[in-house]
Amino acid sequence: MINKLSYALSRKSGHIHWLLQRLTSIILVLLISSWLFSFIFDLGHGSSLLFYSFLITMLHLYLGFYEVIKDYIHNPNTYSFCIGLYNIFFISSLQYLILAYVEYNAIS
Repeated sequence: MINKLSYALSRKSGHIHWLLQRLTSIILVLLISSWLFSFIFDLGHGSSLLFYSFLITMLHLYLGFYEVIKDYIHNPNTYSFCIGLYNIFFISSLQYLILAYVEYNAIS
């Protein structure tokens, strides 16, 4: 029983990625619905909800593209290059998103 649980929670099984994909999907639906509700009724929480929506979207995209790279690139050198390039892109996009949010809140 413990061996099955430890395997299910290990990164080799893919269970964690699958679970995170589903979890981020549910969170995205809730965040975007909340943002639309806030936008329609002018509740004033739009920028924070939009920021969190973009943040969760980036995590969802990261998980999805990582799985695509893992599934379809079999050459170890090309795989390492693609994952490294993708990580650089993800981190720089995340930095840009956070800086834009901080600057927007400093102005308003």
